[in-house]
Amino acid sequence: MLVEIQRLGKEEVTVVTSLDVAETFEKEHRRVLQDIREIGCSDEFREHNFVQSFYVNAQNKNQPMFLIT
Repeated sequence: MLVEIQRLGKEEVTVVTSLDVAETFEKEHRRVLQDIREIGCSDEFREHNFVQSFYVNAQNKNQPMFLIT
């Protein structure tokens, strides 16, 4: 799992991507995205800990992912 420091807003935070989570736990990325979207937590917790982002796939298209703090 690739953990890195990124700047989110004005803060530097430690993050891992949903892609890394999927790879590490041998899950389909779409299932990890679904689980994050359906997690039972407050909106405030979700906004601070699951930041929606994107990556460019092999077909050069933007695909959704999350940065998880």
